[in-house]
Amino acid sequence: MILKTQIKYIKELIKFILFVFILMTLIPLVLGQIEITTTTPILKIPLLAFDWWINVVLVKLKRIIWRYYLT
Repeated sequence: MILKTQIKYIKELIKFILFVFILMTLIPLVLGQIEITTTTPILKIPLLAFDWWINVVLVKLKRIIWRYYLT
């Protein structure tokens, strides 16, 4: 039973890592390869959205880890 839950969480973690990898590669392509060093206010808005995505990813990863260790 414990092995089944471990396999389930490992699969979920792999799916999540792939999702994050795809997300992190697609967002810069969609935003047109915006450089972090830019100072124009128009280009700062997508970078803030990118920071928001990173926060979402970290929260989701933390939840997966907590669920894995609590079960």
